[in-house]
Amino acid sequence: MEIRHPKTNALLAYGSHTKFVGKVHSHPENVVFDEEGLRVVEGKQPEEWSES
Repeated sequence: MEIRHPKTNALLAYGSHTKFVGKVHSHPENVVFDEEGLRVVEGKQPEEWSES
């Protein structure tokens, strides 16, 4: 699985069971995915992610 920024197509994360995206575990921009790893269930949706 790869997670890419919706506007820039930048690679944000990859792996078979990625649960968090961010600089550290407690980063305020982290997200949690559903059991299948397909939808964000906690945190900002991909279209809301900043470009930085």
